[in-house]
Amino acid sequence: MKKSFLLILIIGLTSLFRGGNARTFNSFVNNKLPNSTIKLKHNERSIQVDSAFYYYLNAGVKFEAEDYLGALNDYNMAIRINSKYSRAYYERGKTKAELYDYIHAIADYNTALELNPKLYYSYYHRGMAKLSLKDNRGAIPDFTKFIQFYPNNVSGYHSRGIAYAILKNWKAALIDRNKVVQLKPKDPMAYYDRGNMKFMLKDINGACLDWSKSGELGYAEAYNSIKNNCN
Repeated sequence: MKKSFLLILIIGLTSLFRGGNARTFNSFVNNKLPNSTIKLKHNERSIQVDSAFYYYLNAGVKFEAEDYLGALNDYNMAIRINSKYSRAYYERGKTKAELYDYIHAIADYNTALELNPKLYYSYYHRGMAKLSLKDNRGAIPDFTKFIQFYPNNVSGYHSRGIAYAILKNWKAALIDRNKVVQLKPKDPMAYYDRGNMKFMLKDINGACLDWSKSGELGYAEAYNSIKNNCN
């Protein structure tokens, strides 16, 4: 089933990049090693596919199926074939993080960024790995770097806000929570979390209003915070 899906994906990619498209199939393969290919057969058609890319795709299928050990093996193979394959390092880092191997995940994110400084999501995931290792101060610059490139991505503000809150930097955490509310105005947890930051800053009225909005949007637990702190 997975092999069939992979064949369909590869055939789709070869069709997409056929003809006058400026980006060819080969250019889609990141840092492809020349003369490192395998042949796949589908409906009597022989398709020449970069072998590192093949393992990379197969690893992605396994990752989505939560077969993280299988994905790790395939990313290892892709990198063994092409030691400059930046996206394989990035994805392998994510896979290692799923396996709680945060230290080696960080090493892979570092390599991915060295090979391709434009893999900006590596900053975010490296920050998350640092958070998991309780390196909250170290995580903040990574989230900040990610936010520079993706200023409208809520994940960067949310995660940096967590790091600030753990460090009890309530003012900085509140600034990030304000941004989360701005980007996700219908998210009850955005208001609830901001209410918590306001409460820590002794802005009781502001906290209670945010908890009320959170409850209004469907987060029932917010009413317990109102009951315990707003009356």
